[in-house]
Amino acid sequence: MVSSRSQSGAIAVKTTSALKRTRDSLDASNDEGTNEKGSDDERDAPMASSSKRRKAAKTSGTKSVGRTTSKASGKPARRKKDLSILPTIPLDVLYEILCQLDSKDLLSLSRTNRLWRSTVTSPETEFIWRGARKVHDAPEPAEGFTEEGWARLLFDGTCEGCGKRGPTASVDWHLLMRVCTACKRNHLVYESKFKKAFPGEDKGVLLYTPHTYTGVSKRGHGTSKFYWDNDIKRALDLMKTLSGKKLEEWKRKATLRTESRDELASSYEGWSAQMKEMAADTAEEGREKRLKAVTQRFIQAGFELIDIQATFSVKTAGICSGTPHVTDAGGPLLLPACLQTHGLNLYDTAWTRLRPQLEPELIITRNQRVAKELAPAIETRVKILKPLCSAFLDRTVRPCERYFFPPIGTIRTIPDFLSVIEADKNETITAKHFEPVVNKLDKYTAKYHEDQKNSLKALIPEDRQGTNVEAPCDLARHVFRRDDPKLTKYFWVSLQQMGKIKDEVLVGWHMIGTHRLQVSTKLEIRPGVHLEVPTHFSYNLPVSRTSSQLICLAGLSPATATVQDMDAKDRRFVHKDFETAVGYPVFTWRAALGVSSVLMLNPYGTNPCQFRLATAAEEAETKANEGSIPETREIVIKHLEAEHKIADPQPSEDYFVNERCRHALERPYEILVPDIQKYQCNFKECDACARLVHRRFTKDKLTEHLKKV
Repeated sequence: MVSSRSQSGAIAVKTTSALKRTRDSLDASNDEGTNEKGSDDERDAPMASSSKRRKAAKTSGTKSVGRTTSKASGKPARRKKDLSILPTIPLDVLYEILCQLDSKDLLSLSRTNRLWRSTVTSPETEFIWRGARKVHDAPEPAEGFTEEGWARLLFDGTCEGCGKRGPTASVDWHLLMRVCTACKRNHLVYESKFKKAFPGEDKGVLLYTPHTYTGVSKRGHGTSKFYWDNDIKRALDLMKTLSGKKLEEWKRKATLRTESRDELASSYEGWSAQMKEMAADTAEEGREKRLKAVTQRFIQAGFELIDIQATFSVKTAGICSGTPHVTDAGGPLLLPACLQTHGLNLYDTAWTRLRPQLEPELIITRNQRVAKELAPAIETRVKILKPLCSAFLDRTVRPCERYFFPPIGTIRTIPDFLSVIEADKNETITAKHFEPVVNKLDKYTAKYHEDQKNSLKALIPEDRQGTNVEAPCDLARHVFRRDDPKLTKYFWVSLQQMGKIKDEVLVGWHMIGTHRLQVSTKLEIRPGVHLEVPTHFSYNLPVSRTSSQLICLAGLSPATATVQDMDAKDRRFVHKDFETAVGYPVFTWRAALGVSSVLMLNPYGTNPCQFRLATAAEEAETKANEGSIPETREIVIKHLEAEHKIADPQPSEDYFVNERCRHALERPYEILVPDIQKYQCNFKECDACARLVHRRFTKDKLTEHLKKV
């Protein structure tokens, strides 16, 4: 019969100690911060003493636990959440509450603190554990197990060997232990290994020791037997301690217990398999409920079913596991009053936590679907926009200035253009819709260039910014590059891709602002929808350092020298590593930067800064013969004079240079060593001369070499 309280508040003797200690613990925590002090007799009084203390506190004007006053406003402060009410309720009500708990909940409650454990595990609460076990149709406790210990074996995931929790801690139904794989490896003793584990002991003890047929790696049952080492130790101790009839009685009971476990293990395993199957079915049912609830919630939020079905499934994170209560469309909320205070809705709480996790993917799916449906209309509208932009540029700018205007792929990312291009697919877009924004193309371009210059300025390292940071693109010491993710960064491949120098060395705004690269990157205009735009720029620090050295060799200051200053100097440079017996190239300063970028990829450690200023004779010979190199400026000027009858052609008036092709126009001139045949070795087996072209010999060293040969 369940014990209950009398009207005076006294409790039955059987449960006084456990619940009284629980009450004292809670009262002690609630009395913290109060002015009330009680004697030991008062704390040991029946539970009605708590109400006496509250009355005394009320009459004396002191603050109580349940009612405090705010110093700032003078209003009663809100009572903090605690468990102080539990010790004051009748026992039958407390037991009724505990009867509503699952076995796992009872185990969790027993681990709350020492006082709750003594309360929940008292003999009077055994019927509560029994009722919780029958809910799961679990078998009766095995011999030697209490209801609480049996529940711990069935439902607690803690390993009995090491105390760790995890999926590897499974129940061995023959040993009636929940152990993990590591503990099995450390404690299981194979039958044939008994003498090694217990030297000098009688192997006959195994007849009275529980065993299992499943080892660490073996699956299923077999003929091999495994024993838990602590069970063997206990059996050995009993065999040494007992004697006579007691020993024989223990052996008989141990044999019967072992046989009984073997018989009951199959039924235990059947129940465990049934529980796993039920858990899987329950989990699948929960996933279906969550998916339907999430679908309904998003439909109410304005999303379409086609996007929801394409985004979510029962395997989606957040739907695969969690609470199914994310919608209240199935009926009214039947919640306890304690959960309905302050408008709290359990369903809305779960949905508020789940929605931020799921909605971004749904938005991406919807945007991608709309973009795919809109693609044919966008293609048609871009075809309308291209001739409009071209006609505007023909009317407003010179041909040499057209290179500064961004490509159509960049123009369409401007919000005003994007709103027209990505209008509803059922709306007919004509040239009239584009005219208001096309007429402002020069303003959009100016804004685009301003943003681009600011982004380039931000790329410059602080130690290289200097004082003139207003127009860093005009300084010759700043070299940028266009990022090309498809470019192979290997020395031997880069030597075959010398044309890539035009993307690696960009110096001066004219070269940067007009630069075009076929390789593009993706710009996200909204979640899940990307447009292809030119790749970004980056700062070429190694080549920038080389540029500073070239500026110094030219007799200028790197802090103030501009690109125009270096072009006006028009000096020539020689790289020391390129001087061979055959000859050596002479570079303009831009060409020197180009070859420097290639040498940066040399794995053999070639120093790209080994330049010297060309001598007057070398510079004169180079400038006199640069006109013989095809596709250079001199050839273009001769063509204008001969074919177009233009005397003294002027840049930007009669012709302009495509800055992206400048490296091709400024090819190095090769100065040949005179009388080279005189210094060639005719000895065919001479290893030193087999690759003479790549030997870095001066004329004196070559003569010395030939004398030795």
